[in-house]
Amino acid sequence: MLASQGHAETTEALLTSWLEPWRSALLEQSASVQYYPTIMAPMVDNISRLNWVAEQLYRRCTATLTL
Repeated sequence: MLASQGHAETTEALLTSWLEPWRSALLEQSASVQYYPTIMAPMVDNISRLNWVAEQLYRRCTATLTL
C-alpha cells in the first residue's frame, strides 16, 4: 500500500488553480504563511523535481503488482 500526505503528481496548472483563489492572502507577508512570490518563483523547477519523485514512488509501488 502506498500512502503519502501530499500530491507528488502535482502539475503547474493544478498548483496554480489551488493558489490563485488565495493570491491576495498570500501577498501579505507573515511568519505563518508562505509568500506568493516565494512559492511561484521556483514552481516549475520544484514541480519537475516532485514529478520525478512521484515517478519513483509509483514505479516502486507497481513493481510488486501482479495481474
